[in-house]
Amino acid sequence: MLGNHELNLLRGDTKHGNRWHLDPDHAEQRAEFGHSKPAPIHLKPAWHDLFLSLPLALERADLRVAHAAWHAPSIATLRTSSGRTVELFEQYDDQTRLELEQIGIRSAADAEEADHSVALETESTPVPLLPNLALADELFQMSNPLRVVTSGQERIATTPFWANGKWRMCERVQWWNEYTDDVSVIVGHYWRSAVQGPNVSGGKRELFDDVHFNEWSGPKRNVFCVDFSVGGRYRERARNVSEFATRLGAVRWPERQLVFEDGATSTMIP
Repeated sequence: MLGNHELNLLRGDTKHGNRWHLDPDHAEQRAEFGHSKPAPIHLKPAWHDLFLSLPLALERADLRVAHAAWHAPSIATLRTSSGRTVELFEQYDDQTRLELEQIGIRSAADAEEADHSVALETESTPVPLLPNLALADELFQMSNPLRVVTSGQERIATTPFWANGKWRMCERVQWWNEYTDDVSVIVGHYWRSAVQGPNVSGGKRELFDDVHFNEWSGPKRNVFCVDFSVGGRYRERARNVSEFATRLGAVRWPERQLVFEDGATSTMIP
């Protein structure tokens, strides 16, 4: 399944945590990710082809699967779209840039970003909510169906928060609380916890703290997030913990059984 991280790599868009593939000489890779191995050059072409082959979503009569969100308008748009994934992504972003220019938001957002360029990438320097930058971020997210499906629905946050190497102006929406279709949905992306303990989400807000780790969510109890924060395991390794709090999870279907990498299983509670 194509997710935001694979999409960033395909686009050559350097982000916090992906320099192992795009920029292994970066200071971040030598510091925070210093114990992580960079991508072998000879394997990159094969990985690139693999990422290109990944579907944006999967669907059958009893199940829908997406990396981050099953958003009906975005899915409908993608059903009628043609072209390579990266090209489509850029087309939607170009359209948003044009719209932002037409309403006078783009230049104002660029000015806010320039004025706070250093602070925006410094965790110890909180920044105020920058209204134009926040609006631009929201429009870029919600106007691009590939962004929505691979990284979820977002809205302007009440206050900025630090996550993945920068101060964020938009926060994730618990879209599953508004999902009323009968077909079950499985997603990842949202960094939930499988066990009680320290937050392993890297600053992201815990969106599933009101349900047990093996419970379904939403008004019809038919949306499940299978991301148990295994992406944060590098932090646990750096701390030399004796037992990992992060988990690699999968769902066995149609048995509706949650399976972890250590072989542990759990029946999913409707």
